[in-house]
Amino acid sequence: MPVPIPVPVPWSKASQAPATSGTFTAAGWRPKNPIDLPPPTTDAQDAAARAENLQALAKLDELPHPPRVRLIRWTTIDTYDATMATCLNDAGFTTTEPAPGGGLSYGTNGIDETQAKAYNTAEYVCAARFSLKPKYATDWTPSQLGLVYDYDYEALAPCLRERGYAVPPAPSREDFIRDFFSPNTSRWDPYAAISPPEPLNLQQELYDSCPPRPLSHDLYGYA
Repeated sequence: MPVPIPVPVPWSKASQAPATSGTFTAAGWRPKNPIDLPPPTTDAQDAAARAENLQALAKLDELPHPPRVRLIRWTTIDTYDATMATCLNDAGFTTTEPAPGGGLSYGTNGIDETQAKAYNTAEYVCAARFSLKPKYATDWTPSQLGLVYDYDYEALAPCLRERGYAVPPAPSREDFIRDFFSPNTSRWDPYAAISPPEPLNLQQELYDSCPPRPLSHDLYGYA
């Protein structure tokens, strides 16, 4: 059954003062049952995936002859952004920091065009030194997609609604899993209709109370 949509509250209002602080948080949600995780990969498989990912990054960053860089340690989905930000800061890009909800923020003015090549090289080197463990960059399995749906439906959507934000209607669990990777279907995402609010502290507060994804231990396992 589709989830009813409340009266939408534009981000322009939310950025000045949240519609409601809310008491429900999604951060404490746990699945009713553990899911079947993908089988663990071998060291050789991880090394091959890392090489492929770095090759794609070099092409994206327009580095025809990227440097050879030794892996210092693998990172997880929870540590990658902060590790990359620290590495890029050490390389001189001191405005780089983890962005609320994931990814990196590059300060008010972003990366200057004259620094683009130097930044691309630094990004490549940091990504090579602290590569994301390949299991976090692979497509979710149907079992993982089911967990994502349960979290979004049971925790994330109610968390956002309580704070006054509009949430798109939910598909059935079966349709969500079946269509998630379809190029012709728009994925259901409770955050989809929400543009990033300003100032950033309100954005971070919202992500802290209503995290965009379930706990990584439940979704990926750490074995």
